[in-house]
Amino acid sequence: MNGSRIDTIDIPSRALEKTMAMKVYVPANGIGEMPVLYLMHGRSGDENMMNVLDIPSAADKMIAAGAIRPMVIVCPRMDDALGLDAYESYFFDEIIPLIERRYHTGVSVSMLDQRSRRLYLVHSATIFTFATSNRYKF
Repeated sequence: MNGSRIDTIDIPSRALEKTMAMKVYVPANGIGEMPVLYLMHGRSGDENMMNVLDIPSAADKMIAAGAIRPMVIVCPRMDDALGLDAYESYFFDEIIPLIERRYHTGVSVSMLDQRSRRLYLVHSATIFTFATSNRYKF
């Protein structure tokens, strides 16, 4: 990694009444307002998808090439969250505010698994600039 870093954060979630984890990619010179990409894995994944998919390397290369602007990338543990209101509260009331406070972020983008896309799109008009499933080709 070219000066970028991965932060591992444990969140004592009030909504879920348990501790959850997330991985956060912070680009080199990650200072100032940046967009955020929330990487929502499917049922079989967790926050470690950040490393499994080698997101840090790919992001570093794309930023260096000017293909994308520097951004914070967040991969939270979501367990099997479909249909559980507590997970919606966890994401919108705990994860997003924590990321905004800690990293002084701006615009949000969400990459969702297909099952949860419907749930999160309800909030997209006020929080997200863009939301898509992992089948979308950038």
